[in-house]
Amino acid sequence: MSRNTNLEEILFPVKLCDIFYDGGPSDPTGDPSCETTEEWRISIPGYRAVVNALTGEPLAVVSKNYRLVTNQEAFLLGEQCFKAVFDAVDTSEMEIFNIITPKQKSFCHVDIVHKHYALNIWAQEIWLPFIRLTNSYNRTRALHFTLGFCRKLCDNGVIFESETIEFRFFHTKDMIPKGEFEIGFHHLKELETAFIDQMTLLKAFHVPENLVLPLACQALGLKFDLRATDHQKREKEHHKFDILKEGIQALTERYFSQLGENGYALLNIVSDYASRPFGAPLQSMRINVFQKRTGSWIGSFTRAIRASDFNISTYLGPYLDYSL
Repeated sequence: MSRNTNLEEILFPVKLCDIFYDGGPSDPTGDPSCETTEEWRISIPGYRAVVNALTGEPLAVVSKNYRLVTNQEAFLLGEQCFKAVFDAVDTSEMEIFNIITPKQKSFCHVDIVHKHYALNIWAQEIWLPFIRLTNSYNRTRALHFTLGFCRKLCDNGVIFESETIEFRFFHTKDMIPKGEFEIGFHHLKELETAFIDQMTLLKAFHVPENLVLPLACQALGLKFDLRATDHQKREKEHHKFDILKEGIQALTERYFSQLGENGYALLNIVSDYASRPFGAPLQSMRINVFQKRTGSWIGSFTRAIRASDFNISTYLGPYLDYSL
């Protein structure tokens, strides 16, 4: 899956339209002597439709107090967020890194990077910090901004959900809150220091090849009912598991040969799948979820392996069933 940087693709005009239903051939006055067969429409009070103004395609049904925020408005706020995160005077160094959106364009994630801002790990691994702008027209996502890192070499991304920028706008509000962005972390440099520390710890931790699959499943929150009593369900679960196993094995071979049999290679296996979730339904909807889970897993796993009594079998628990 190649990166999409075409911002114009999501900047189409949208509008709110009243909703009606067809009353059919009848007399709206209720007079039985009236013989009219003219069709008439009844307005649905309290609701409107969000419509793609170019195609006429409805994107969602919303309540009357819904505050429509266009992707154009959201992007302008993203520019303000960029200034706050990267301590920039202007946005001349801002660059679109990737856009994630479904075919209908009912929501979008826009990843923004600084052209000249990179994190160098061990003088050979380059990671880019990015801001993810999220907006939707179907009520599934509030307008918000999160911070993540992406490995430049292969575009493997993670989202640090716990480090969310403290700006979230629910579409039921009347106005976008005024004022400056409040950053959920003190300084980007502090987060970079913590990230490098985690990467160093992961690289020093040996990962047995037969445990990569259960560790990846645990990191991504993937579970399979391989012992389901229903035969058809059990077959479906094994089919999904086999697709994942084959893909993870291929990623393991690639990253273990490049990076060694360690936790840093494991992170790249997990973040690669998170950024390109093969076999997952509704891929564009799953990328953000998987990248957030990857970010959360980095913190929980590195905290666990720091403990002197860490036992990987105990840590995996029921996920050991997925061992190769």
